[in-house]
Amino acid sequence: MKKAFLVFMCLMFTMCLVGCGEEKEKINIDFIIDGKSHLVEIDKGTSISIDMIPLSKEEEVIGLYYDENMMNKYVNELVEQNIKLYVKLKECGNMIKNGKKIEYKINYNGIGSIGYKIVDGIFQVYSCGIINSLVELNNLCKEYNNSNFMNEHESIYNEEFFIDKSLIIYSFETGHGKETIIEDLILNEEELIIVEKTISKDGFYTTEAFRWTILIEVKKIEIGNAKEIKIKHK
Repeated sequence: MKKAFLVFMCLMFTMCLVGCGEEKEKINIDFIIDGKSHLVEIDKGTSISIDMIPLSKEEEVIGLYYDENMMNKYVNELVEQNIKLYVKLKECGNMIKNGKKIEYKINYNGIGSIGYKIVDGIFQVYSCGIINSLVELNNLCKEYNNSNFMNEHESIYNEEFFIDKSLIIYSFETGHGKETIIEDLILNEEELIIVEKTISKDGFYTTEAFRWTILIEVKKIEIGNAKEIKIKHK
């Protein structure tokens, strides 16, 4: 009887050692911060904490959201698969107050996507950016597998356009019952802030989500050396 008990204990000890030696399965969290993608690898089955989010010292997180319009909040759920989370930062009120309003023209505001690419097995769609030349625009379309964009807009966004203008592309997920309105474009040093608000439409709408794209034209002399875009939701 003692021998059988000893054999049982040895087996249990061996199983514990094997279990302890196994590496936890990893998953990827795609944090979207001001329209930019930041991939972070974490253990499967854990919840997300603020220290996992790649932030600068000046940035403070208000919340994490599953959707681009920041309506569906992440509340410490255990994460079991690769996901995308949108990071809402503390209001950049001082940046707007100290910044300069930029004149702009919205040339397109409707359904559509700039394109997609796959990075480390994760499907990524284009969010936003500043395009300063036809070469940059062509490279962007190739990177995100969208040859149709140039076919549809080549008569507008050609070399002549980019002599004195830049194109700001802002693409996001929305729904039929929502409307996104651009209220201001603010320049603060090297950051360009798109001030927007999302309103709910009256009536009943289906719940499927889709991509929406806004093309914003600005004069190069107006935006100076702007390199990054921040999105401020009102």
